[in-house]
Amino acid sequence: MNKKIYFLTLTILFAAGLLLAGCSNDPGEADNNAADYNYEEDAGQEDIIEQYSSTDFQEGVTAQALWIAPELYELAVEEELVTENELEENIIFDLWLSTHSGDLMDFSYEDNVVLSTDNGEISPRNITVISRDSHHPRILLKFEKSLIEDTENMELLIKGLRNVPKRAFSW
Repeated sequence: MNKKIYFLTLTILFAAGLLLAGCSNDPGEADNNAADYNYEEDAGQEDIIEQYSSTDFQEGVTAQALWIAPELYELAVEEELVTENELEENIIFDLWLSTHSGDLMDFSYEDNVVLSTDNGEISPRNITVISRDSHHPRILLKFEKSLIEDTENMELLIKGLRNVPKRAFSW
């Protein structure tokens, strides 16, 4: 199977998982520790994607973030999400949200999504809405890489979405 079809299939499965998680009555346990996964040099693409994704379910909203790390570059390029230059200059996240009620596009992502590092919080340099669906938006977040250098920890934070003070995705 060529890589473009493979990545598209994984993206659809990723979205379907998010949709099903958001549509279930049982929120289950949120996985906020993507760093707990063990990376192996010969791991398949599914393992790499799983290593760089993290999910949170609170107050009727499922949020799933995928860090488009260098290991995912080829797949992201084939889906036309990023260019090589963008990945060299930015830390990029693909954020999927899902809910049954309310309009998730009413939320101010510009004011309430930050990348927290050892050096403080950084606002996105660019936010691109990939899907403007009110119940299932998909957003691409780009943070300036030069502001993140010399840090060992980073967390993508969503503040105040549906009265949840902070949703944290750690890598």
